[in-house]
This record gives sequence, C-alpha cells and structure tokens, in this order.
Amino acid sequence: MMPRLRGSSTVVVFLSAIWLLLFLFYEHIIPYTAARRCLWGHVANQKNILFVADPQLIDSHTYPGRNSALLSLSQHTVDVYLKQNYKALVKHLKPDYIFFLGDYLDNGRLCADDYYEGEFKRFERIFNQFPQYVRGKNWFTSIPGNHDVGFGNGVKAALQTRFASHFGHPNSIELINGVDFILLDTPSLSSEDPTVRQNAANFLHTLSKPTKPRVLLSHIPLYRDTTLQPCGPFRERNPFLQIAGHQYQLAVSPELLKELLLRIQPQLLFAGDDHDYCDITHDSGAREFTVKSISMAMGIKYPAVQLLSFAGEGQSLNYDTRMCYLPQPYLDVVAYALMAVVSTVIILVWNIKQRSSRYNYSMLPVWSLERTSSDLTEDQEGISQKVYEFMANLDRNSEFIPLPNYTFTPRTWEKRCERAILNKKQSFARVVRKWNLLMCVKHLVVTTALTLLSYNLVLVFI
Repeated sequence: MMPRLRGSSTVVVFLSAIWLLLFLFYEHIIPYTAARRCLWGHVANQKNILFVADPQLIDSHTYPGRNSALLSLSQHTVDVYLKQNYKALVKHLKPDYIFFLGDYLDNGRLCADDYYEGEFKRFERIFNQFPQYVRGKNWFTSIPGNHDVGFGNGVKAALQTRFASHFGHPNSIELINGVDFILLDTPSLSSEDPTVRQNAANFLHTLSKPTKPRVLLSHIPLYRDTTLQPCGPFRERNPFLQIAGHQYQLAVSPELLKELLLRIQPQLLFAGDDHDYCDITHDSGAREFTVKSISMAMGIKYPAVQLLSFAGEGQSLNYDTRMCYLPQPYLDVVAYALMAVVSTVIILVWNIKQRSSRYNYSMLPVWSLERTSSDLTEDQEGISQKVYEFMANLDRNSEFIPLPNYTFTPRTWEKRCERAILNKKQSFARVVRKWNLLMCVKHLVVTTALTLLSYNLVLVFI
C-alpha cells in the first residue's frame, strides 16, 4: 500500500516535511520566542517567582452539549497550549519558585472521585514535568479556587479534604528571601459554615504582628471601588466586575477585605479568578495584582503569567513585577486547517495529472451514423449498392420464420435493480480510474499518518 518514492510520492514526502516544520514552528519555536521576551526585574539579592493563575482544565462541564469528538479536540488543543508554553517559560526563565493561584480543574467542585483522579493526573502531566520543582518546597499548588472547592456556602468539607490530599494544604506561611508569603483559602473563608471556614479563620487569627514584609496570595481578589481604583492600561476588559453567582464571587466582601488587611498587613497581593489583568492600590497602601489566566480558553485574547523579583530587608520589600505574555491563541489552529486544505488540493491535483495517458487526449469528433452519398468514395458507393441489391433479392426469395415468443424474457424488478446497481458501480469505477482517485486516497492516508507521527514526535521529544 505504501507508494513508491517517486512521482506523486515525492509530493507526499515534501508535504510531510512541511507539516513537520510547521509543528516545530508553532509547538516549539513560537512558545520559546514568547518566553524569551519575558525578563526578570532587577533587585539586589533577588529571588524570582513565577505566578500561574486559572489553568482551569476544560471538560464536558465547560462546554455542555458539545459532542465527544469536538470536546476531545478542544481538550487536546488547550492542554497542548498550556503544556508547551509552561515548559518554555520554566526552561527559559528558570524561576526559583512557582506558585499557582487556584482553579486548576474546571469541574473539581462537582465531579466524582474517579473522574477527579483522572483530571488530577491530567494536571500533573501538563504542569508537574520538572523534577527540580517539588510540591510544597519550591512548587506550590495549595491555593484553592472556587472551581476546585466551590465558593462560600457552596464549599463542602469533603471537597476541602479531597483538594488538600491532592494539591496540598492551604493556609500556610512560606518564608522566602526575607519575605512571608501568606497562602490563604479565601473561598472557604467566605463561607458562613463554621466547620468549612474553621481552618482558614484559625490560621488568620493566629497571625501575629508582622516582623517581615508580607505578600498575600489568594484566588479571590479583594474588594475595591472600581470607580476610584481602575485596573490600568493592560486590562483587556473593563471594568473589573464584582458580581456574584452560583459558586462564584469575583471579589471578597468589603468586611473580609478589612479583616485581611488588618490582620495580615500585606504590602503586596496576588490573586486570580478574574482571568484578566488588574493593578490597584488599596487604601492601606497594599498593591494588588490580578494575574491573567494562562489558558487560551478563558475568554481573554492574550493569556499571560506574572513574574516577581523580590528581596526583603527588615520591614521593607523591594520588588519588581512584570506581566509575561504567552503566544496569541488559535493562530496555530488556523495554520493547521489551512495547511490541511492546501495539502489535500495539492495531492488531488497532482494525482489527476498523473492519471493514465488514455485520459489525457482530446476526443475526436464523432461522425454521424447517417452517411450521405457525398461522404463516400466511388468505390464505396459501388460496394454499398451491390450489398443493397443482394439483400433485396434475399428478401424476395426467402421465407423468414418469426422467433417464438418464449425466447423473449421480460426483465423483473429485481433484475432491473441489479442492472442499475451494476451500471452505477461501473460508472463509479470509470470515474475512479479516470481521475486516479484510488492513488489519491492512498497518498492522503500516508500523508495523514506521517503528519500525525511527526506531530507526536514534536510534542514528546522536543
């Protein structure tokens, strides 16, 4: 079945090579080019942190009603975007620490345990790919989001326990380079259920007066007056909405805002949940950044992560924070779709040109069967006249016996159907031979197989 490496097979090899280069460009060169544009700030004796917000791995809950084939394609596309860009960022930037800011799974708060296990393994395959980063040491995923455990009164103790057993225990202090990073479970802290909010509330109440600069990390942003505190020029959507709904609230309550600022006294805050960028300064002087989502499926045009270079000196915090953009989504999808169309057209046209030579000549005009005497030579006229006279004599001197009726068999309905089907098959076979469609299909199949092979090789080995 494998065509020989000549003629149209050369086109197959050529197209497969183009596909390989295209995959290398979009799955390797583009992510690393985007990562190289991102630079750490400059602070004396600095440590560097990469903040990642809202990967929110999509599933059937994300797109209800979408058929399974299209859903699988959507999941694969988004997962590859996350994995390739995250890998490029970590390899290029080499952060000292990585913090995730919640919403790891889109349906973590509702799914059954078996499904949850599969989604957690999917998260690990995408993000937990560097052995030098150890969960709870320099790689933190312990800040829960509302899609992980719910929000407020929707949070259940069983969801908290399941999240902690997989992603790590929230509500902790991490001392890094003279700075206390406070990792807080704000979705649970917003609950009215004493059992649900107990761990976060106890942690908050045990915090003493700060002796080092503090940075608060939360999934839910803090309340703000959006008219007095706009998000700045880097935000895609305006304004910052503080609406609430089923299992979500886009900012903690004003009362909780006051409590957090009073007890923690942070100088800097980082949050997620909103998916878009926001930079404000609270009345206390604390500066809060809402980190963009890293995912291409969260309704923003330019996904991004946040970089923090910092050092603590006594009570002062020296820092430099920058947004790091990922490649614009869907350009690769458009390029692959166009290349698929071009490849199909090239293979089809090439195979038509390579068809048998008997289909490549011009048809001669068909002479009419009714020939006049002017169309014949004199000799031909004489021969025709003799044949005519012979048949006339035979007709006068011979007795013709009519054929019996039983020699005529009328066609049944089944016979007519069989004959019609046979004619259709013969017509189809003639079209296939005429346009060389069989070889075209073979080349399309081989090109597709080589394309899928090169795609997987690029994702696995590069």
